[in-house]
Amino acid sequence: MEHVNATKSILKKPLLVSTPETSWFSRIQSRLSYTEDTSFQLERQALQRVTFSMGQLTTEHLLAYDDTLDDDECDDDEDSNPPPPPPPPRISSFSPLSLTTMSDYTLSLPYCYERSCRLREEKEWPVFMDLLQAHCGTQLTSIDLTGRTIHSMGPLSDIFLLDFGLRTLRLSNCGLDDESIGTLLNSLLKADTVMELDLSCNPLKRKSYKWIAIYIAESKSITSLDISKTSPDQYAIQYLSQGLSSTNSLHHLTMDQCALKAGQLEAIAPGLSQSPSLTSLSLRYNRFTASATCSLAALISNEQQDQTTGLQQLDLSGNPLQEASLGVFCQALGESRTLKHLILANCHIYPTGCEALADALYTNQCLESLDLSANPIMRGSDKGIHALTSALLRNKALRQLVLKNTDLDTTAAIMIAEVLPMNYVLTRLDLSQNPALSLAGILALAVAVKMNRSITFLDISIPTNDLELSDLQNDIAAVCTTNMIQQIEKSQHSSSSSLSEVAAESSLVSPSSSSSSITSTLTKEHPDISIAPAMKPLDAVVTAHSDAF
Repeated sequence: MEHVNATKSILKKPLLVSTPETSWFSRIQSRLSYTEDTSFQLERQALQRVTFSMGQLTTEHLLAYDDTLDDDECDDDEDSNPPPPPPPPRISSFSPLSLTTMSDYTLSLPYCYERSCRLREEKEWPVFMDLLQAHCGTQLTSIDLTGRTIHSMGPLSDIFLLDFGLRTLRLSNCGLDDESIGTLLNSLLKADTVMELDLSCNPLKRKSYKWIAIYIAESKSITSLDISKTSPDQYAIQYLSQGLSSTNSLHHLTMDQCALKAGQLEAIAPGLSQSPSLTSLSLRYNRFTASATCSLAALISNEQQDQTTGLQQLDLSGNPLQEASLGVFCQALGESRTLKHLILANCHIYPTGCEALADALYTNQCLESLDLSANPIMRGSDKGIHALTSALLRNKALRQLVLKNTDLDTTAAIMIAEVLPMNYVLTRLDLSQNPALSLAGILALAVAVKMNRSITFLDISIPTNDLELSDLQNDIAAVCTTNMIQQIEKSQHSSSSSLSEVAAESSLVSPSSSSSSITSTLTKEHPDISIAPAMKPLDAVVTAHSDAF
């Protein structure tokens, strides 16, 4: 009689132990079964080395119908009823092997999400399912779930594993915690197609910033990241600094209303200034104190003579820059060789601070746009505007100056009008929302614009019922339109001349390629010029200054 070892294991077969009372037939049968178990073992000499090509290895995430079996199908059926037939294919049995085009992915996204929820034993989120079904058959490039709390990130992360053309993902104010952020970024990094990611207004903790730092350092597609209205601590800032110094794709970072302290700004400044790819930074309404000015100066300074990278756009709107410490920042601005757009709206800049900025414009020959809107630069003194107009005579780089809502009066308008005929670079000047501008100031501007050939946009605000000021405003608009047309014609002529020289040398330029080259050259040389069908009266509609971001 056989005695079976009572030990249970899923890795070993139970050993058959023969007793002296076992019959000769049982002993032979036991020996035969042992021979069958070991007959498939290879001798050491029969083993050979096999080489696999790493370039042909792929990662597949299969969610087919027959991937798993229900528990009741795995066990022995107690009844004799046959198992139910498999469900009919809906649109396609999702598998990376069967999905070859982008339309195949978009058609299968609703089913993939339903399948993921079923396997995870979680309820479907109707908001996300409706979004997937609404774009069924069309390329889903943007997903915006702003303001909708995400209770379970698992099924969503399964969808983000797929490459279905997603480029923009907005998850602002979705209640994401550390675990959700880690799961999300892991999926996004595997697909690596998202270019713009918004994680603002989420209760991010220290570990979340660690995942974010790893993501921006490893991703090859991310270009814009928004983590505004979050509260990073000192360790989180250090994580971000390390990630920023290693990223090769991130161009724009938004950290508005993050309540950054001077120590945190000092810790992240090296990563921001030394980032190989970062060119645009927004730090609006962080309420920096005077001690943070040195760190702000480090963001735009070019200490290395051979530095070819650095911030090109910086937005510090809403931060009260102290005049006593503004000189350090202005000194760095004067020496900067990369910064092209600086926004200092509502930064509590008074006439003394305006003088410091004007001194920086004397030496800076790189800055193209300066926004000083909502700053009282004329409060109690005209020294600030006087220094600024003097700088316009020597600066050969500034193309856009925004002085909206800066308490300008008629005296300031006349000062600006005196230097406009001698400035050949400035193309856009915004003097709107300055109600103290009277008829004399606007008349001086109208006369000065007629002697200027570079201004293509001059915005002023006047009462709608003043016909005399309205006529002057229309005259200014007509001159700006004429200057714009002349600049376009000049660019076309110079581009045609360049193309003629190239054609004479190579004789391989076709008419179609010439016209496309002209268009591309115009776009590169004059990005702020656009031909409008008609110029509306400025009193009827005041052209809104587009935000730099």
